[in-house]
Amino acid sequence: MTFLELLPRLNFILMALIAFSAGYIWCNEKSAKPVGRKIAVLPFLSLLGLLIASQAYQAFYSEAPSGVLRPANESTPKTECDQIPKEALILVLGTSASYTTASHHTFLQVAGENLLSIDRQEGGITISATLYSRDLKVVAKIRDNEFEVNPSSYFQREASGRHTLVVSDHQGQRVLYVRHINPSAVKILGKFHTAKGVVQIDDDVMLVPGMGRLCRFCFGNSVVGIRIN
Repeated sequence: MTFLELLPRLNFILMALIAFSAGYIWCNEKSAKPVGRKIAVLPFLSLLGLLIASQAYQAFYSEAPSGVLRPANESTPKTECDQIPKEALILVLGTSASYTTASHHTFLQVAGENLLSIDRQEGGITISATLYSRDLKVVAKIRDNEFEVNPSSYFQREASGRHTLVVSDHQGQRVLYVRHINPSAVKILGKFHTAKGVVQIDDDVMLVPGMGRLCRFCFGNSVVGIRIN
């Protein structure tokens, strides 16, 4: 069980202790000495502070797997794409890049099936993806950052903040990493098993069936970033 999954139980315990402390202070308001009241108030304030901190932590780190990915405030890595329209969204793909000016963009399409798409929403982006196992069985479908299909919990979302979506398989291997770097840029890494081979995007190289190893490559403003027929 992860720390985020334990937080609701921790919050319940903290609220119970706060209620007990408040009741103790109230019951002893008239009979307790001034020093006694101070001693009773200190744990009350401490528990209240812990509860507030716990709620803030949970709200911040649980936002990533669902809802809109918010842009961070990081600089866009240097890419081979130049003369990009101001309204374009840059997709940083290791040492390569792509860009789009559309509100909906399919980045990866194989045999007519959209495997990875990005939607620009008010205040951020959402990701939709279809993930296959090595034997080409659909093991997960993600729509707008949320799992629609995930039999036997083959894939898991990782709590990674409001700017990032990370998906790992049952062996803990990362298969999809999306980070909204800033309002104009998104970093994408991943490994996609397809009927045409494996599409892999790493920090230093991108492997695409039929295209080979891609380094320092730029995809233009096309409807589909990578199309494999």
